[in-house]
Amino acid sequence: MESAMKLGARTVLRLGGIALIGGLAACGGQEDRGGATDTTAQTEQESSPDMRTLPDDSVYGGAAGRSAEPESGTMEGAPARMDDGKFLASAAQVGLLEIEAAQLAVSKAASPEVKEFANMIEKAHTHQGEKLRELAQAKGVELPKEPDPGQRRIIEELQSVSGERFDRTYAQHMLQVQQRTLAMFEQAASGVSDPELRTYAESQLPTLRTHLNMVRSLRVAAAPAREADRG
Repeated sequence: MESAMKLGARTVLRLGGIALIGGLAACGGQEDRGGATDTTAQTEQESSPDMRTLPDDSVYGGAAGRSAEPESGTMEGAPARMDDGKFLASAAQVGLLEIEAAQLAVSKAASPEVKEFANMIEKAHTHQGEKLRELAQAKGVELPKEPDPGQRRIIEELQSVSGERFDRTYAQHMLQVQQRTLAMFEQAASGVSDPELRTYAESQLPTLRTHLNMVRSLRVAAAPAREADRG
């Protein structure tokens, strides 16, 4: 994991000034609705993929996202509880999704930087998956062996494109995956009942934040090329 983080840090530095993806089809500017618009909110809207083309939150967050709702009677401000088994299952499934998507990126991406990012993701989640299996075995939890149907649709979409279009599609989905995976692990760090699982979830947060920053760099670097695509 340490080596993955070091590679991640180097990649972030390299990606900052490189237009590596031929534009994100889904990060088009928003129409002027009239009146002032908050700059931060507008920037976030413009950099987000078109949600009409993406699966809903359940595809990215899995069962853990649905199990993280506060239970009846939970005090306001208290951490929402998360089922231990569902957290393990969802973490395993999103890891399988990221590994398979990364393997496709290595062979189909046009950008060397996308390929490098994908290589790092595959290694990181392979290592994470080994730890998850150890924890699941110790807790008597059976982990899924493949992504769920919604996640499978992401893989099928990636299989159907190549080159710069693959780069854009991969970046769109990876941003969503990294955001929701980080949110899931942040919640698990305080919301699962097993102390060992809480410790594990917390230990993964620095790496997951690095991954999110890296994929954001992929998207930021892609923005200048977007105009060329539209021209």
